[in-house]
Amino acid sequence: VFVQYERGVIAKAAHAMDGTADDPAFRVEREHGDGRSVYLNITPTPYLWSRRGADGFAYRRLLEGIMARAGVVPRVRVFRDGVEAHTVERLMWRSADATYLWLVENPVRDAAIDGMGTADGIPPQDTETIEVQLASPTGSAVDMRSGQEIGSGSVLKLDWNPHEAAVIRLD
Repeated sequence: VFVQYERGVIAKAAHAMDGTADDPAFRVEREHGDGRSVYLNITPTPYLWSRRGADGFAYRRLLEGIMARAGVVPRVRVFRDGVEAHTVERLMWRSADATYLWLVENPVRDAAIDGMGTADGIPPQDTETIEVQLASPTGSAVDMRSGQEIGSGSVLKLDWNPHEAAVIRLD
């Protein structure tokens, strides 16, 4: 699953996922006063080729766990059929009167020398219901394209066309 970056050490890939393991082949964690450093001897390059499958999930789980222990959690998570939609890009912008959230489908594209290549993972339907989970609840959410009120709180259900951007105003 993980590709070792620095060669010459004995690698145990299972230790990369084990938060308690201290294996210099893949992962070393050290406490420094109130802080912590984490050294990961892996390269993210294979993630670009495997992010749509189980290996991509393993990379995300590893990094999410490290970030969560540091108190860093995603501001927004998007779920499609109960599974996190990692190909949905989340962009946030704050103006003087509101915060705006853009959702854009960012499919995995494989280039080809002799053609257009492929773009796997694009939902075939024009509309799907997605769940948007917010780290901080909102008083109200409005779909700026349709003007429809989506709801409030930390979990929003949205009927979305993944072939278009969603623009949501969070108040």
